[in-house]
Amino acid sequence: MFATQRSKSLTHDSAQDRTANLEACFRDLILPQGKANTTLSQAIRYVLDSPGSFIRARLAWQAGYTCGLSDTVAARIAIAVEYFHTASLIFDDLSSMDDAETRRGSRCVHVVYGEAVAMLTALAFINRAYSLIWSETRILLPEVSREVTEFVESCLGTSGVLEGQAKDLSFGPKDNTPEKILEISMGKTVTLLRLSLCLPAMIANAPARTVSLLRRLAVFRGLGYQIADDFKDVFQSEEQSGKTSDRDRSLFRPNIVVSEGVPAAARRLAKFVEKGDRIQRQLTSRQGNWDFLKELRISVGPKLLNENGIPISGDL
Repeated sequence: MFATQRSKSLTHDSAQDRTANLEACFRDLILPQGKANTTLSQAIRYVLDSPGSFIRARLAWQAGYTCGLSDTVAARIAIAVEYFHTASLIFDDLSSMDDAETRRGSRCVHVVYGEAVAMLTALAFINRAYSLIWSETRILLPEVSREVTEFVESCLGTSGVLEGQAKDLSFGPKDNTPEKILEISMGKTVTLLRLSLCLPAMIANAPARTVSLLRRLAVFRGLGYQIADDFKDVFQSEEQSGKTSDRDRSLFRPNIVVSEGVPAAARRLAKFVEKGDRIQRQLTSRQGNWDFLKELRISVGPKLLNENGIPISGDL
């Protein structure tokens, strides 16, 4: 059965109110305490001042709430996921990795505070994320807690995000194939999306079939999301995307649009969307309201791409 501790006094039903609540939690749950004004605390505040779209946090909150978690617990798990994502971006942007200059419309934290402080900042977000998760899992049955622990490790450890980033860094001419690029996307993009959808459901003790469908949905929506993001990197300006543009091509980083061209990448995107739609239909037939998953869908059709080759819909 789903968890039964859902709050009866939920007051922020709209997506806008929910996002505002998550943004407040994003700041409050890690904001340095007291009057400390160290370089590290300044860097943490700098990151907090440039939040992202909260797509993963919103999905995690809604997945948890749909499966029966209270509003407060669902929000804390959602912010933990967002902290992991934020940390991954800080590391990803470092000069020793993607060497990016801007992120979310602002200079990257390592550009402002240096690489050492940037790494400490990322670790602060990771440590706080683990703390939030363990505070909610310590009351679970031992076997459930163990399963959650193993799942988090599979997403964030050497078989998940770390492995994906390692393959990204070692990417070379021999790896410039759609198969290799999708493999990297599985490690980086898909695992964080899987964490967003499945972790709250597992903590809520959702049925195994529900968790399995969410895992599969994360694969196809995550890969579609990454292809659309690859389109953005190729075609959008820095002002449009909020981050350094065309880095994949200039640094020879994995980008499926660069690898196989616009038409083939567009067809692949449409295929992933179709497969994700089939899984989503199976979810909507189960207990709970899963309509929020529509947010993950990249709309495709006869007018898939605009004149610049960019997917015309989908909030990325």
